[in-house]
Amino acid sequence: MTTRIPSPGEPPFPRTPFAFTWWVTRQVPVRAAIMLGLTIFGHGLQALSPLAVGKLIDVMNRGAYELIPNWFALLVAAWLGGPLLTRMYTFANAFTMPKMRVIVDRVLFAHTLGQSTRFFNDNFAGAINQRIRRGGQSMPGLFESALPFFRIATFMAVGCLTLGTVSRGYALAFLAFAVVFVALTVPMARYVVDLVGRTAKARSRVTGRIADTITNADVVRSFGAWDREQAGLEPASLEEYHRARDVRVAMTGMRVVQLILSVGFLAAISWIALQSVIAGTMTTGEIVTILTVGVQIGLQIAQLGDEALNMFEHVGDLKESLDSLARDHDIPDPAGAQPLQVRGGAICFENVGFAYPDGRRVFAGLNLEVRAGERVGLVGRSGAGKSTLVKVLTRRHLVSSGRILIDGQDINALTQASIAAAIGEVPQATEMFHRSIRDNIRYGRPGADDAATERAAHAAGCHEFILARPGAYDAVVGEKGVKLSGGEKQRIAVARAFLKDAPILVLDEATSSLDTETELALQDALWRLMSGRTVIAIAHRLSTLRAMDRVIVVEDGEIVEQGAPSVLITSSGAFARAWALQHPESPDRIPDEAQRAQPAA
Repeated sequence: MTTRIPSPGEPPFPRTPFAFTWWVTRQVPVRAAIMLGLTIFGHGLQALSPLAVGKLIDVMNRGAYELIPNWFALLVAAWLGGPLLTRMYTFANAFTMPKMRVIVDRVLFAHTLGQSTRFFNDNFAGAINQRIRRGGQSMPGLFESALPFFRIATFMAVGCLTLGTVSRGYALAFLAFAVVFVALTVPMARYVVDLVGRTAKARSRVTGRIADTITNADVVRSFGAWDREQAGLEPASLEEYHRARDVRVAMTGMRVVQLILSVGFLAAISWIALQSVIAGTMTTGEIVTILTVGVQIGLQIAQLGDEALNMFEHVGDLKESLDSLARDHDIPDPAGAQPLQVRGGAICFENVGFAYPDGRRVFAGLNLEVRAGERVGLVGRSGAGKSTLVKVLTRRHLVSSGRILIDGQDINALTQASIAAAIGEVPQATEMFHRSIRDNIRYGRPGADDAATERAAHAAGCHEFILARPGAYDAVVGEKGVKLSGGEKQRIAVARAFLKDAPILVLDEATSSLDTETELALQDALWRLMSGRTVIAIAHRLSTLRAMDRVIVVEDGEIVEQGAPSVLITSSGAFARAWALQHPESPDRIPDEAQRAQPAA
């Protein structure tokens, strides 16, 4: 069965625990209905045993022995049928709960991946992972822990019907007790749910702190900060302890109140029934029926406290997960979004305005045109808006005014997947998956065969060092590629871009963290990668821009200078001054077009 996952453009994601549980349950309606049906019918049969026992005693007292087989058959059905259906419930559970966990994991994972860059910047990766996994555990747990309430309701309903055969007054008394019981339990339950939610948030803070420390274990070691990190975790751990303690205390108080209510009511109604027997207005079988029903319901109510604790913990955990993960996407695809149709890769910024949520303005009326197949370099001081320009182009951020066009198509009216498919990126901080080298390269085109993967590696100049590693292309690179050097990761990133073969290429400081020798070797691969594509390259090392058709200088979100690099170097503008600072010996000669031309891979 393929689970349908809501897409970013659909109606709001279910945010409350019960709404989300209902949504997931509807994905497996038959299995859920079977579990519910087995719960109701199994415990309904068991609840009939007091009626059968009472009637057997009465028919024997009256000497109506011909009726004994009928009531005995009902008693055997209650003894056997109820437990048998309960065992079948366990069998159905094995096919339902794991499936629900898979659905929840997939849905929360898919919805979370659709969140914006800001969401991931604002949350610990470890905490996000824990919330997804906790949701996968707590939602099925919530569904299963809610079933005992149907069991209690079944016992109450059958018990009232059974008591109705003895006296309508006793049946009405049980109904009144049920109403009072629920009326007192609900506000206590709400209080407990709130406490559980606070406990879940405290637990997430502990998880986030631990994940942050583990991720930066090398920094901790380099500063000898083991004790400091342990001390920093202590306040969060103590808060989690206090929250969890408050939940247990509240739940204990709730169970005491429930116990007093149930025992008090059952004692009162049993005493009244005994007086009726003494007065001769009730038979022995009827008093047995009343007492047995009372014992059954008393046992169920006693168990209700434990079931309620489980349910409230699941509600609190699921609520905390949904509060963090189920929020609307900041950058959804608009209704009727169309895929990008790339004809040449021309890019146009028209009066683009953008400011970050904290109010920092980056662009105000930015205008820029990049022709199809043109190679453009972006330079400027840190914070000038270079990386932000790339992020709004790739729709990681939404512009506040103006529009951005690719081949005349407004990116705000396009699907994010099609924009991502049309743009290849080689970032400064190359992240790798904890997978094989082959899988990391193929991330640019998952369906590529081994031959295409190796051609891309050859073009990026990394085939030789890959073969030199144990396992070659099957070697696992470690978390974030920790088993690779910076230059090796950059080359694999270039190979990934070669394999993706996107018509638009973005280079964001792709060589700035490398040594000079490695940078020069990688630049040859980058020149080949740029051939035949529209290129936007950000660089602080101006020598890497010598092969650009045009260089654009950005300051405070505005274009202050642009032109061919050879022209800008000989001018008296910002680019020439920066070039002189980086090359005090002489302004290097800019290669002409023939020297820049490189064969495409």
